[in-house]
Amino acid sequence: YPLSLERMAFYVEEETNDNGVVTLSTLPDGEVDVLVSAGGYGVTLLSKLSVGPGSPEVFRGELKPENVLVVTVQDSSKAPLSDVSLHAISIQDGPSIMSGVVNALGPRRSALKSGADGRITVGALAAGLYVMEFSKGPQRQQLKVKIEDGKPHRATLTMQ
Repeated sequence: YPLSLERMAFYVEEETNDNGVVTLSTLPDGEVDVLVSAGGYGVTLLSKLSVGPGSPEVFRGELKPENVLVVTVQDSSKAPLSDVSLHAISIQDGPSIMSGVVNALGPRRSALKSGADGRITVGALAAGLYVMEFSKGPQRQQLKVKIEDGKPHRATLTMQ
């Protein structure tokens, strides 16, 4: 089958200069969507950019801080619990692309686990209402968390 540029994706990794400007010289002419990301920030979509002769030389996009959730897991005496697995996340309200984010993290099926301090950190969450399922041995428990853009996100789960 012949390849069509309409169906192709290009991955380009470039560094910005001191002014936050990046030069992309490998984009095909035509209308393109560009996803921009940087560590600690969410992904920004620059949609339907016209590239080619006569197109603007500069496109602007603003990166917003990534939504990160820190869950502290504790026992009934409020002592931190280690080795608690977060093995499923579903979203009730928001972009459907987030369904099953952790269930699990690809084919290796590993889960996020709490450390000695009882903390589990989950990054790259879109705004919305999530139901997260945690387990330690046979114990399973759910936690509902609302993520809002631009706000700190911390939650405590007391395993019963």
